[in-house]
Parts: sequence; C-alpha cells; structure tokens
Amino acid sequence: MFNSEYFDQLVNRNGTNCYKWDKRFELFGRKDIIPLWVADLDFRSPPAVIECLQKRAAQGVYGYTFPSDSYYNSIMKWQKRRHSWEFKKEEIINIPGVVPGISTAIQSYTQPGEKILILTPVYDPF
Repeated sequence: MFNSEYFDQLVNRNGTNCYKWDKRFELFGRKDIIPLWVADLDFRSPPAVIECLQKRAAQGVYGYTFPSDSYYNSIMKWQKRRHSWEFKKEEIINIPGVVPGISTAIQSYTQPGEKILILTPVYDPF
C-alpha cells in the first residue's frame, strides 16, 4: 500500500556528496536549478527498507549472493497482478542497471547499422 508520508518530508542533500545537488554549479554553472537530469531520489526510504538493509548489514559478511526464489516469485506475482503477464523464472534475466539493460535490448533487437531513435531530453549515458 502506498504511504505518502515518506514523500511529504523534504531531505536536504546539499553538502552530502550527492552528485545531482553538489555538482550543479560544476555541471551547469549555477546552483539555482532543480536537478531533474538524474533519477536519484530525494526522499527518505521507508522504514521497512531501512530495517531490511540494517538486518542484512548486521550479518557482517558481504560475499557474493544470488537471487532467491522469493526474488523471482515477487517479480512474477507483480507482473501477473499488474499486467496479467505470466512467465517462468528461467525467462527472467538480471541486469545490473538501466544502461546495461538498454545495451542488451539494442543488441538483442537490432542489427549492426540499424538506426535507433532516442528522444531528448534524456539521461546522457543513453
């Protein structure tokens, strides 16, 4: 369930080494802009997310992991509930970010020499 309480609290991220806020002058020559050029949240995470991260960090071992069955099941249940889309766990490919995802899609669905249209404004790495 959506709880707007977390989106009603402004967090001042100036002076926290936040790329989008602390690099405004360097990138754009002024600080009086709202940096909407990067998808970086300015809201505090919900308590459930903070608690899960704290619990995981408290284990004290940060080795390599793999996605659990509950990870895959949550994706499949969400897609089915929202879009009536059913698929198997084996059809899910984990990609570490949006830019690698776009690269994978381009390589999968285009041939060398084909054109790709990207509209602006857009995140520069696209």
